[in-house]
Amino acid sequence: MGEVLRHVVDGLDIVIPVKASPDNECVNYALASIARFYPGRRVFLIGGQPSLDSHELNVTCISTRQGDNRYVNTDLAMRVALDNDDVNDPFIWSNDDIYWMRPADPIRWAIGKLEDVRGGGIFRRRKRATGELLASLSLPTFDYETHVPIAVDKRHMSEALDIGGDKRSVYGNLTGLPDIVAHDVKLRNPQNRPGDWPWISTQGSPAQWPGLLERLSAPRDHAADNEHRENDDQNAGHGSTLSTSRR
Repeated sequence: MGEVLRHVVDGLDIVIPVKASPDNECVNYALASIARFYPGRRVFLIGGQPSLDSHELNVTCISTRQGDNRYVNTDLAMRVALDNDDVNDPFIWSNDDIYWMRPADPIRWAIGKLEDVRGGGIFRRRKRATGELLASLSLPTFDYETHVPIAVDKRHMSEALDIGGDKRSVYGNLTGLPDIVAHDVKLRNPQNRPGDWPWISTQGSPAQWPGLLERLSAPRDHAADNEHRENDDQNAGHGSTLSTSRR
């Protein structure tokens, strides 16, 4: 692979791992945001069985055994997607708390280098261990553990899972260099203000950000979508950095 898949989102399935909890408010916002720009799209929800609203999408739910380890759960969901012949190749891997703010092709979005991660906790320790693993294989060590969709090539992702570590970062460094290095788009508290990003993710319900809910429910502006897409194309692929202020 190694290059950005441009304007292919219109033909790709979207795969989303979901938690076991049936009360998953975020996934319905995520599905609604996809349906807003890609009505009729095939979406595979793998993992738990959430209560779903009605969406203009072709949704398939695939149950998997869920444990307490979220990394094991999402790795299993990825394996299921890779082994499922009904899921096209490549496909888009997203999260149940990622909301599409406009039509946009997945890009290689890094948030820095894995060796620069500081602090404790399993999340940061896994990142550093993944960086050490990649370095031992003479691969780049960019941190791709971001809350944005990625385009997944089945063969390379299978290789990434076999290597181990954080699959997004292993896959990303196996297949190329970043298009963009910027802050993550995850909003972790109501003081964070969403930027003008193609995608936004939230810690908990997006209802904590009233302005975000208004944007998610606003009528689609096709002229603005086209302008954004032209700007995204100009920015991607040149090592550029998006404006990601979260004051």
